[in-house]
Amino acid sequence: MLKMISLKERARVVFSNDSSVKASKKDKKDGKVLLLSEAELTGEEKPTVFTVRLLNSRERMQMAEAASLSQTQALFTAAEKAICKVESWTEDGKPKVYESHEQITDLLLSCNPEVVMLLAAWISDQSSVKTDPLGGKK
Repeated sequence: MLKMISLKERARVVFSNDSSVKASKKDKKDGKVLLLSEAELTGEEKPTVFTVRLLNSRERMQMAEAASLSQTQALFTAAEKAICKVESWTEDGKPKVYESHEQITDLLLSCNPEVVMLLAAWISDQSSVKTDPLGGKK
């Protein structure tokens, strides 16, 4: 579970099927979201790191409403809202950072859909087990 209590707090996560993350064969095959602080890295390369936040109750309601039309669109929207930054690496080892909403949306549209859905589902699950970080206030 995320150890965050407000919308200002962030968690840095990686995928178990990232080539630089050590994981079981099952987790490599199926993919799993791991907190970067708890992931074991190979040391050969740097992983792609997603910085995320929880969804507040308003965003969770919007996601639930969108899910009645399209579960995929609801998850994509959750990913767009909750991903704050993505740090990846070019083939020659140079860092590439995506921070603006447009950059993140473009990246999500170009990513493998399974990756986006896995991360969005994880964010949604984590957001559902916490109380509203805004305390129901606007």
